[in-house]
Amino acid sequence: ARPPPAPPPPPPRLTSEPARMWCMWLHLASLTAACRPPVSETRFARLAAAAISTGRPLRLTNRSVQLHAPFRLRSSQRLTIVGGDFHGDGHSLFQVEGSRQGLLDLRGVRLLHASSAERSERRARGAAIFVRGKGQLSLERCE
Repeated sequence: ARPPPAPPPPPPRLTSEPARMWCMWLHLASLTAACRPPVSETRFARLAAAAISTGRPLRLTNRSVQLHAPFRLRSSQRLTIVGGDFHGDGHSLFQVEGSRQGLLDLRGVRLLHASSAERSERRARGAAIFVRGKGQLSLERCE
């Protein structure tokens, strides 16, 4: 008969100074991830342009973006945004032009659209996302 297999070795202990520093760094990094400064509107426009040109998703998890004017997606552009909080009080946060090729794909995004005093005075309506014509919108796990 064979002897039973040996139990797995215990996990390594964090006794060395570099290991303790590494764990402290990971802990601090996780704490500060939610406290990162907001992405400026200009920076967001540059990041979105890069994502559109490469076809890769724009990842903004644990980041917030303050939009003072609607971000416009032209008729043949496709943009996927993963994560992030978008705040704004303009007519809309996003506008998608009217073409079947245009697509705004939002995944796990929080949209916080407020009414501005100026729009309230004029009784102007707005929407967090404004899609024109045959423009396409995809929402997945969004708030």
